[in-house]
Amino acid sequence: MHDQPVELNTTKTIRFQIDQDMQVPLYIHYELTNFYQNLRLMQPSRYDHQLAGHDPTKLDQTIEDSTTLMDDQKISPFSSCAPMVLHGDYRRTGAATDPPVCTWNSTNAQGIPCKVMWPCGLLTSSFFNDVYTFKATNNSTLGAGGWRETGLAWSSDQQEERFKNPTVDTAGFNYIDDVNKGTSSKYFHLCQMFPKFPHLLKEGVTNEHFKIWMRTTSPGGSHSSIRKLYAIIDYVDKTDGVESHVLKKGDTFDVQVRSEFDSRRFGGTKSLVLSTRLDYRNAIHYGWLFIGMGSVTCVIGLAFLIAGQLVPRSIVDIDGNRIVVPKME
Repeated sequence: MHDQPVELNTTKTIRFQIDQDMQVPLYIHYELTNFYQNLRLMQPSRYDHQLAGHDPTKLDQTIEDSTTLMDDQKISPFSSCAPMVLHGDYRRTGAATDPPVCTWNSTNAQGIPCKVMWPCGLLTSSFFNDVYTFKATNNSTLGAGGWRETGLAWSSDQQEERFKNPTVDTAGFNYIDDVNKGTSSKYFHLCQMFPKFPHLLKEGVTNEHFKIWMRTTSPGGSHSSIRKLYAIIDYVDKTDGVESHVLKKGDTFDVQVRSEFDSRRFGGTKSLVLSTRLDYRNAIHYGWLFIGMGSVTCVIGLAFLIAGQLVPRSIVDIDGNRIVVPKME
């Protein structure tokens, strides 16, 4: 690892020095430390029907009939997103018991629209919005055509019914039309929360980086880090035009980083990782956990079964008569 810090809200090029031959495909991951995406409060803070394009207020008028938005936990039917139903910069001005300065279709003291997030929840509001772009150099055999940011998410997350932008049929409004309403819309969309992240305006919740972020992972390793896939490099082009499938020792290539995600808020760090292995550490971790728990449960169940056969239970009925459970033949 090489320490090449990039200040928040700045753009800088970082360079990878290749110290051994690396066979493609290559995987670009971002790594966060001290970030617990499987936190008990974070995992359930989402609304899957909303992620699938459905507007719950079509059946429940609680939002539309309200003039003032009170506590996030009280905003029905988005309670599953608590405590992050409104935009993250929504704040009170006084004590916790004071009503929020947040009225329908207005802005708060910081100028943030007072609207329900689309989609809402802690996972959405913490979306990793650093931007990485491949930058070709003369001292590199990496071909720009090999870098891709599609086909990254799990196949189950690629299904349309999991992540879908609202339509007239599912929500009573069309996604891009609602975005174009601006302040007259009752929702604050993903592309408005993270305006500098590419393609969010067009793709909305179908953006693959967003899908990957919403697939929660648990920290692994000694530094409590999580890794998520950002890009795949499928091939490397040699300068003579002959396609090569290996990045040679001594090569360099640059990645331009736009730093937007503030890891200082939770006392963590963020890194960019180049690997020849797709990182499934957390999936493997959970797999072994389930196998271990299942095995222990089977052993305990078998022990109770044997004990019941060797030492039959005695049961006393309501009349005080003792009944011995017979052994199974």
